[in-house]
Amino acid sequence: MKYSPVDYCTIPGGSAATTHWSWADGLHLDGDIGATLSDVYAFDFAAAVATVIYGGADAAEKLDFARDAVDGGAVSCVDDLLVARFIDRDAARLRSNVTRYWAKLRGDVAGLPSALPRVWET
Repeated sequence: MKYSPVDYCTIPGGSAATTHWSWADGLHLDGDIGATLSDVYAFDFAAAVATVIYGGADAAEKLDFARDAVDGGAVSCVDDLLVARFIDRDAARLRSNVTRYWAKLRGDVAGLPSALPRVWET
């Protein structure tokens, strides 16, 4: 297993020191993929993975809240980005965990209704 920059997104905004945030995240599986997916220290037979990113100058201040809100995942702060990662053997359970996290983050951190993105309903 190795990581390579295959996905890239630019998030408008940023702190006073930057004009935008950039996040590059990639995962490349090669070799004995079955062994990697079954390895308890890697994927532990996971059926799904997800990443949720919050960008804001206040990201570090939101870290404790995010760690309390996340279920079935982990959260870290990278510069002005709060990065939550989820992994689960059950894709439906992962989706449920991500949607609960999203709703809490959107409602409590951004002060917006705890609604899911419309595209998630299609």
